Amino acid sequence: MRRKISIIIICVVLLFTVGCGKSQPSDEQVNDQKISVRINELAISIPDEVESLDPLKIKNSWELQVISNIYEGMVVYNSETRKIEPALAKEWSSTSDGLTYTFRLRDKAYFHSGKEVTASDIKASWERAIKHSSAATWYIFKNINGYEQFYNGKTEDVAGITVLNDDILQVTLDTPDEMFLLKLTHPAAAIVDAEYIKSSTLGYGVAGNFEKQSRVNGTGPFSLVEWAAHQNITLEPFEEHPTKCQFTRIDFSLTPDVEMGYADLKRGYVEILRNGQKLPDLVLTKDPIAQEQITEESKSEVFYLGFNVKQKFQDQSLRQAISYAIDRVNLTKKLGMGKVAEGLLPREIIQNRSPLINYIYSLESARNLINYNTEEPLNREKLLLYYVDEEMNNLLVDEIVKSIDKAGIVVEAKALDSYQELYTGIESGSISFYLDRRIVQAEEAGFFLTPLFHSKSPFNLSGYSNELVDDLLAFLQNQKPFSKEYVETILQLEKIIMSDVPMITLLEKGDWVVKSNLVSDTAFHPIWGIQLLKVRMNTEVTL
Repeated sequence: MRRKISIIIICVVLLFTVGCGKSQPSDEQVNDQKISVRINELAISIPDEVESLDPLKIKNSWELQVISNIYEGMVVYNSETRKIEPALAKEWSSTSDGLTYTFRLRDKAYFHSGKEVTASDIKASWERAIKHSSAATWYIFKNINGYEQFYNGKTEDVAGITVLNDDILQVTLDTPDEMFLLKLTHPAAAIVDAEYIKSSTLGYGVAGNFEKQSRVNGTGPFSLVEWAAHQNITLEPFEEHPTKCQFTRIDFSLTPDVEMGYADLKRGYVEILRNGQKLPDLVLTKDPIAQEQITEESKSEVFYLGFNVKQKFQDQSLRQAISYAIDRVNLTKKLGMGKVAEGLLPREIIQNRSPLINYIYSLESARNLINYNTEEPLNREKLLLYYVDEEMNNLLVDEIVKSIDKAGIVVEAKALDSYQELYTGIESGSISFYLDRRIVQAEEAGFFLTPLFHSKSPFNLSGYSNELVDDLLAFLQNQKPFSKEYVETILQLEKIIMSDVPMITLLEKGDWVVKSNLVSDTAFHPIWGIQLLKVRMNTEVTL
């Protein structure tokens, strides 16, 4: 494997001239000497779980890690300032009634292919996203005039997305939406070259092979150089992008397990290891230095139990009993990472505010809710818990079944081969109780709440309905993002939904990040992962 480190010795002068009165330095003295280093190329180890680099097909945080650097939207959300900032759009304005937004593209905006970006490309990209039909795209674009007609095939384009000229795009909404700009920061609203995608014979956003290279074309700060399946994804800074990077090359090394990634780190093949599996205690025992280099970072991914509340799980007391029966602290210990879910939402996307109600572990409460009697066990039908056959899911399901069984509820776990099989079963109604996980892809709680819990959402597969929740979600749309009213409304929504129990969150997933002594800051973000433009390297290391 190539070496990435350029080491420049600034001032190390060793005199070995015989008879000059200078003795040769000892090994200890040599080892204490410092050298200045410059790292032009950065290598990061991530799990080999990247299947697509299409922003409409993100399934996990590893894909999001790469995609967030290749693509960009019209605007971007700055987590530090809590403000919407320009990206492809250099400026925008809205009418006093909040129904019309006008965007002006930045000067000399280009796709990685070299094609200049026009307002027509924005329109085509968003119409492609609408046709894709996902919870995210529905939430982003549903308020745009003409959305329904276009989605249902009654019109050839979205009437409310209008190209005024090559540099100016206008969007007309049916109803005012204070969240609209924030919605556009979601990866599903990222801009792609629709014509480029149509011309792809290999398939867009999939790994290349010996005959054909991967077809990926964004406008973000990094462009794709190579994607070799199960080996590596290589990026390089896009020269036409206004943001400049300290690295000339970024390598994502795709490794099947965390121990292989750690071995690569120790050999100097990668500078940063990011993985969702904890390093075995045996490794840490043999290598205590690793304890100083490893950190557990919180990421916005939630494991939860879902119910179909229209069929088998209409009984709210049964759902509540299951929630009481689960020892979330024990679950996180078994998993070896992550943190107990405090509420319905990852706290990072709600300014780390505590929920208004908390999950409580109580077998007594669980048994009381279902009238459980240890002398005369309740003759209740066995519940089937479906899950996808993965290592972490297997660990969780085993403990979940044991916990629920202690409360007097008999559960049988059913493994499935894929998430597609799981979602097909949920949508058809054949699966009523399941374990799933959801990654948060934008810092707006509405992406989590509205598609899953609004009674009229086409992506509300649980059948949950609550008029007060619908009213609060509509109220939320008219609040300034992250204002006091916005946060308080989110907390109220969370409280109501948790009380109704259409879903039980279990834990928030964690990430293990291990860095070499060359890295001073991995700039980890709970949604975007390692932020390449903000990674900081040590300029001096001790040999």
